[in-house]
Amino acid sequence: MFDFLKLNEVAARGTPDIEKQLYNAMIAIATHELDKPGLAALLREIFH
Repeated sequence: MFDFLKLNEVAARGTPDIEKQLYNAMIAIATHELDKPGLAALLREIFH
């Protein structure tokens, strides 16, 4: 996940809490428990 953010010039610091949140979000997307707007909201919350 952080490689993707870095490639898109998003400053990302991999604290354990952020890594856990992103990992859980990726699992939730894969199981259709989280949609794209939900992911966008989570990323805004984490990185702003």
